[in-house]
Amino acid sequence: MAYGSSDEVKERLKITGSSEDTYITHLIAQADAEIDVALKPYTLGFPLSPVPEAIKQISTDLACGLFWENRQNTQSIFCVRARAALQNYILQTYFPKAYSDSLPVIESGI
Repeated sequence: MAYGSSDEVKERLKITGSSEDTYITHLIAQADAEIDVALKPYTLGFPLSPVPEAIKQISTDLACGLFWENRQNTQSIFCVRARAALQNYILQTYFPKAYSDSLPVIESGI
């Protein structure tokens, strides 16, 4: 089962029709593999089941970015955002104490 959704990839990239479906499915598999490699030190089994919503969104964004990068030969904000979100997911999920210590404390003054 893929983490990302080809329908969401097509929606985010404003693609209509089915001419890119096979390619998008391939890109989702590539995105999922990148996610699995990043999570491998922290997770026992793959594919993730159930798939957290954050991972679904990261996979979809990463597939969008890979589509864009392969077509435009330039870095995509989708990939930058997805990889940053993946790092945040790892920190929040597997290192919650370290993550919470790094957040700024906002004084309310109340």
